[in-house]
This record gives sequence, C-alpha cells and structure tokens, in this order.
Amino acid sequence: MKERSFYTTKEAAKYIGVSTSTVYRMEKRGLICSIKTPGGERCF
Repeated sequence: MKERSFYTTKEAAKYIGVSTSTVYRMEKRGLICSIKTPGGERCF
C-alpha cells in the first residue's frame, strides 16, 4: 500500500492487519489518533 498522510478506517485496519473494530478500540485507548472529515468520516 502506498504511504500517505491519512487512511480510512478500513484502509488503516488492512494496513496494520487488524479489524476495523480493533482500530476503533486503539483510538479509544489513545494508541492511534484520527481526524474527522467534514463529511463525518474518520481518517487515521
């Protein structure tokens, strides 16, 4: 996968080899950070 600044939740999960649920848990625990787009989508 090409490196870039931000990934969607699904792309981030695939990139690190975990489920999307795990990505959300990691965010909640402060292990990774996200931003919200104007459309409400999280990017990691």
